Amino acid sequence: PPPFPHGTTVRGGVSVLNLQAVSPLNAFIEKRLGAFEMRVPPVGINAMQRGNLTHRALEDFYRAHPSHAALAALASETRVTILRESLQRGLKQLPGSREAFMQKLAALELAQQLDRLQQFLAIDLARPDFAVVSIEEPREVSFGPLNLRLKLDRLDRLPDGQMLVIDYKTGRVNRQAWNPRDPRDMQLPLYV
Repeated sequence: PPPFPHGTTVRGGVSVLNLQAVSPLNAFIEKRLGAFEMRVPPVGINAMQRGNLTHRALEDFYRAHPSHAALAALASETRVTILRESLQRGLKQLPGSREAFMQKLAALELAQQLDRLQQFLAIDLARPDFAVVSIEEPREVSFGPLNLRLKLDRLDRLPDGQMLVIDYKTGRVNRQAWNPRDPRDMQLPLYV
C-alpha cells in the first residue's frame, strides 16, 4: 500500500509499536491492511469490559477526590460506597445486564473489583502527598514519522513538582516486555 500521508494519525495507539516489535508481518496485515481475527464472543464479562470497569471507577473516584489529602479525608466506608456505586453504574451498561445469569456474574465481578480497587487506594494512601493533574486524557504523540493517539490513565504531580505517570493494568504484565534490548511493550517507554 502507499505510505501514510505525512501528519496522518495511525489508529491503534501503542499497539502499533507493540505489534511491530513482536511481528512486523502481523503489524502490516492488521494495522495497514485492516485484517483482523473474528473472535467468538465470550460468555459473561470479558477482559476488555473488566478493564473498562476498573478505569471508569478510578476515573470517577479521582475526578471527585483529586489529591492524597482528599483521599485520606474519606472514611474507609465512604471510599467503598463511592467505588461500589461507580462499578454498579458500569455493570448496568454491560450487554445482557438485565438477565439473571449476567446479574449473578455482575455481583461476583463487583466483589472482586471492590477488593482490588480498595487495595489500589491503600497503595495511594501509603504514598506521600500527590495531586492528580489529569485522568484518562487523550494525547497525540509523534514517534518518528508516526502520529499516535494515546490515552494517559493518570498523571500526578508530586510535592517537588515532578510528574508521575500511572498506568492501570488489569491483565497480566510481563516485565521482560520492557527489556530495552528486546522491547515488546512500548507503552511505558513511549510515555517517557
